[in-house]
Amino acid sequence: MTNITQTVWNLISQDPTIQKNLQKNLINVRALAKYLITHHGLKASIDSVISAVRRYPSSRTFKENVSEIKEVFISANISTKNNLACLVLRNQSDIQRYLSEITKLTDFEKRETLRMIKGKNNLKIVTDMGSLQKIKDIFSGAQQFETKEGLGEIRIVTSDIKADKTKGVAARISNELLTNDINISELIFCVPEIIVYVDQKDLLKAHESIMQLCKGG
Repeated sequence: MTNITQTVWNLISQDPTIQKNLQKNLINVRALAKYLITHHGLKASIDSVISAVRRYPSSRTFKENVSEIKEVFISANISTKNNLACLVLRNQSDIQRYLSEITKLTDFEKRETLRMIKGKNNLKIVTDMGSLQKIKDIFSGAQQFETKEGLGEIRIVTSDIKADKTKGVAARISNELLTNDINISELIFCVPEIIVYVDQKDLLKAHESIMQLCKGG
């Protein structure tokens, strides 16, 4: 029983759609058990799989935190921006010099997009396409940098300063987009702001998905 329980829990954990429906009590447990047995070739009785599904721990955890998660999203303001690019400077020992040069570009304070994430030897920058060449010129002497164009930004501004301490906020965003077949390029928490970057072609669908969260969906 222990082995089949762990197997069932692992399968559920890999499928956010199943998790979401379980959490909202919108799924028929017997039908789910039959699905898991059929599609994953489980060598177990349907009763043992049903028992494992009913004891799946995240269902209880979610119910305890659902009101807190909803509070984070329900009063949030959402905005979007397209035509963005992400540049990544990798394995650079003098990364501080590049960072200093970028911050001298004062135009960003007025109208242009500039988001920076700094690691020990890596620097990631999200900027608008109109400013892309400026950053490339600064990176021209770097040994290794990558560019990804065609990104869209969803900016969630919450009124709850405890958003970073509320369990499940990042998972809720990730699961919502994953169930809509949307890949997240970047996810940045800077409470009260949460910034999500996706492929520009998915921006409208991603925006609609996040709006559903803010409506309590």
